[in-house]
Amino acid sequence: MRSLEQAMQAMRDRAEATNLAARVQATFQIEVAGDGGGVFHLVLCDGQATVGQGPAARPDCVIFTFAENWWDLIDGKADPRQLVTSGRMRIRGDMGLASQLASLLPGGRQ
Repeated sequence: MRSLEQAMQAMRDRAEATNLAARVQATFQIEVAGDGGGVFHLVLCDGQATVGQGPAARPDCVIFTFAENWWDLIDGKADPRQLVTSGRMRIRGDMGLASQLASLLPGGRQ
């Protein structure tokens, strides 16, 4: 069974592999409600990406959604823009950073 932690670690690995961690300095907080959900944060700084469980001290961008929507994003079945415009995903903070984070999803553009 897959977990939110595994998905966040995969995003961390992709942030380093695509050099996003070198181009963007930001802290993201991901809040997923429902079965298998939780709160994690992803920090991109100086070419390194780190993941932690729990809320970030000072997130630049907070993303909230439900587990079903999250897994649809991870599986490449949902477009993050459509989830936001339909109200199924909320973003607080820097929308430009949210777009950068979307590049770490399957089918995302670097």
